[in-house]
Amino acid sequence: NIRLTAGLEDLVHERTHELEQLSRRHTSILDGAGEGIVGLDRSGLVTFANPAAAALLGRAPDDLVGRSFHEVTQPHDADGEPIAAALDPVAVALMEERRRSVADGTYRRADGSDFHVELTVAPVRDSVNGAGADGASIDGAGAVVMFRDVTERRAVDRMKNEFVSVVSHELRTPLTSLRGALGLLQHGLLRDTDPKAQRMVHIAVESTDRLIRLINDILDVERITAGKLALHRQAWPAEDLVGRAVEEMRGLASQAEVHLELRATVGVVDADADRIVQTLANLLSNAIKFSPAAGTVRVTALERDDDVLFGVSDEGTGIPLDQQEAVFGRFAQVDASDTREKGGSGLGLAICRGIVEQHGGEIWVDSRPGPGATFCFTLPKVDAYPGPETAPDHDPALPTVLVCEDDAPTRTVISDLLGMHGYRVVGAASGEEALTLAAKQPPDAVLMDPSLPSMDGWAAIAALRADPRTRNVPVLIVSGLQPGVAPVDVDAWLTKPLDVTRLLTVLADTVGDGDARRRVLIVEDDPALTQVLTALFAEHGVTAVHVNTARGALRVSQDLAPDLMLLDLLLPDSDGFALVDWLREDPRLCRVPLVVYSALELDEGAKQRLRLGPTEFFTKTKTNPEEVERQVLELLDAVVAGATR
Repeated sequence: NIRLTAGLEDLVHERTHELEQLSRRHTSILDGAGEGIVGLDRSGLVTFANPAAAALLGRAPDDLVGRSFHEVTQPHDADGEPIAAALDPVAVALMEERRRSVADGTYRRADGSDFHVELTVAPVRDSVNGAGADGASIDGAGAVVMFRDVTERRAVDRMKNEFVSVVSHELRTPLTSLRGALGLLQHGLLRDTDPKAQRMVHIAVESTDRLIRLINDILDVERITAGKLALHRQAWPAEDLVGRAVEEMRGLASQAEVHLELRATVGVVDADADRIVQTLANLLSNAIKFSPAAGTVRVTALERDDDVLFGVSDEGTGIPLDQQEAVFGRFAQVDASDTREKGGSGLGLAICRGIVEQHGGEIWVDSRPGPGATFCFTLPKVDAYPGPETAPDHDPALPTVLVCEDDAPTRTVISDLLGMHGYRVVGAASGEEALTLAAKQPPDAVLMDPSLPSMDGWAAIAALRADPRTRNVPVLIVSGLQPGVAPVDVDAWLTKPLDVTRLLTVLADTVGDGDARRRVLIVEDDPALTQVLTALFAEHGVTAVHVNTARGALRVSQDLAPDLMLLDLLLPDSDGFALVDWLREDPRLCRVPLVVYSALELDEGAKQRLRLGPTEFFTKTKTNPEEVERQVLELLDAVVAGATR
């Protein structure tokens, strides 16, 4: 017995020593940890706290033990409002007995100062009350809370955001001016100069474009990483998205002698159209660059159960299996020489992945042994496409134009166009209906299609001339036939497809609106960019009037009544949002066509606040001044041409 007792005492002593060593080791780990570590019982009272936790909270470790962790930390939300005890993530984790993490918490120190924290709450199981034989869940014994001060990291994040903002605002505008000026030299002023000088300008244009693309890519990657890439999602036919991307890439494909083949594209997706077109364009650009001359790049979009599968296939060298995931990383290239030979920043596929994943989709590459690779991504499928939004009603106080056209789509498009330009429009599908409407309220002008069913347009015009109430109303012929000898007196003959500029000019002359030359009001505080835009418009006979403040724009637009406004949003005295609010109050200006050309990237809420008449949005450096000029000149032409051909 003595021997047995001695053996047991030695064993107890040995085990006690091991436990003491283990306890000291655990204490050393807790004391040496840089993160705050706190133990809580089931009611949320502190059972232990390491020195880092005490230091972070500005208290002594012994002052924390036995106190409510919620009362000690006084957590606040992002708006600085106190979080109720029942809603405290720590209390929720204790109640649910589930691990919980918080990335953006705020705690308060003993001296009343706040600090930002990241924290993780891990429930601790009671080993004494362990799981029963039937596998029933065990009761929680409390939790361990691990938290760290991320105030400095938040400060760095703010600095990074400020830097991105500076890049966005301060670099995009001068780069846009530089690109526009070089474009003028390349396509106009240096046409007859020495070929060597033209070549130097061409190199400058290409280098500027490359720098602009790099800046745009870096900004996109930063927004995606920060989760701040704004998406305007709605239902879009996959065919429309693929078609837009293919059209954007046709020029590059032609230069590379690569054929673009558009295969089956079916399905409707819930997506931000511009971002998905950007994704498809990136994939197409890569496919074209890595395809051999005379190769084919194929694009598809196929419906599946809950999504639509997009695919872009090339006939290049393919991608090894061990690099098929790595190519979606930042600055990734399969071969380092590709950067020099093919160009590009190596950010395109990282941006594609970010955009697709923010839509709730997946993206991957399929490249089997042999030439070629297929990049695939999915987007959530929706049942129906709602179609374009309808235009608002017209203001009855404006000049009235009677549009007599038996083709409903053409009548609708012309009516919407004139409504956007400050006219009240009345539509008629026949000569008889036109006479009835004109008798009720004589219009200021009539647009007449002579080829009408039943009573033709010429008979209707003769009846208008015979009525004293409408005898002097100007009549403009709108016909698919070339001008000929009119059997009755008319004021102008316009042929389809309509030249919108001529239509508006002639109509302005006939209703007495004064100077009919097209006028664009440029609201921009950067003088270099203004000079570039003014020169571009002058080449097309468009008068550009410039102001550099919001109040100046309001004053000039009230006197000038511009045909279109080109608006920057960041102005010295106010911003574009306030200007648009003012314009909406003026019946003559509330539907002025608007092109917003700014360094800011706008979400859908901001775009809705800026809409007047037909409104387009372009981002500086993403759209060069020549493209903006083209869009301005074609803004209304494109609307009419599609329906009047």
